[in-house]
Amino acid sequence: PFQVTVNPNDTTDIVVQMDTIFVGLPEYNNHPNPFVGLTNFHVQIPDEMNFSTAYLSIYNISGKLVDQIEILSSDYAVQWSGSNYEPGVYLYNLVVDNKPFATKKMIIR
Repeated sequence: PFQVTVNPNDTTDIVVQMDTIFVGLPEYNNHPNPFVGLTNFHVQIPDEMNFSTAYLSIYNISGKLVDQIEILSSDYAVQWSGSNYEPGVYLYNLVVDNKPFATKKMIIR
């Protein structure tokens, strides 16, 4: 663990160098929302993540997985048809290399 004790009267600069590089979080959204027929998903995954697999998981309001859309590149757009599903509220989230991103988003059809 990293520890440092600093005297409040000391004016010496402290330089901390970390080996960890912060990687931004993926961004994903859909539009239009609510939608009839088709909605468009846009996913942006930071290049620094060097992912091997990614997909959007789409769930009905009961929590049942109804579809998965594979994400093929770090900047990806795809259309999804809800015409095979009942009108209502659906949730979706992004999974990158088997790590789900906690934000679940809502689709209204």
